[in-house]
Amino acid sequence: MKLRVSTVQTNKQKFSSTLRGWLPILQSNLETLAETLEPFVQENPFIVIKAGAEIPEKKI
Repeated sequence: MKLRVSTVQTNKQKFSSTLRGWLPILQSNLETLAETLEPFVQENPFIVIKAGAEIPEKKI
């Protein structure tokens, strides 16, 4: 039984570290997303950031 408990704990720890890595990206808004992704772009030459079809909010 102890083996199963330690395996579950290990999986939770791996998930936690993965989630911590993604959390800043998931919390970013469109204005700060490019800035948040910049460290990933520096590390990975296959990432390209370009403007999409963002629609500005209309102010009433």
